[in-house]
Amino acid sequence: MSTMDDAKFTRNARFATQSGLFAVAAVARYLPEKGVLELSGSEPAALRPRITSDEMTVDAVRIDVTLDGPKMKATGDVRAPIQPAKKDQLATDQKGGDEDALHAQGRSTRPV
Repeated sequence: MSTMDDAKFTRNARFATQSGLFAVAAVARYLPEKGVLELSGSEPAALRPRITSDEMTVDAVRIDVTLDGPKMKATGDVRAPIQPAKKDQLATDQKGGDEDALHAQGRSTRPV
């Protein structure tokens, strides 16, 4: 049985994960064996590649995402506005929620 090595999607390509990561771009190339999604291109419905999640939004000329993580590399006029934490997350943080998760997000009170 053969496996898919590479999948290329064009014209307002959209990609979503179960963890809440959403991507849109004129061109999306998915490399399943590497777990990588490459976003690029421009068209009227998708002027720039964009990644969104609960914590962030990133726009750039090109975005490469390693889905295990996720880890991201954005190049070319990168825009990533900081989004405020949601009220339910702030309540968890104030109650001493998962300190390791907060540390990874750069919101920990623990020394670095």
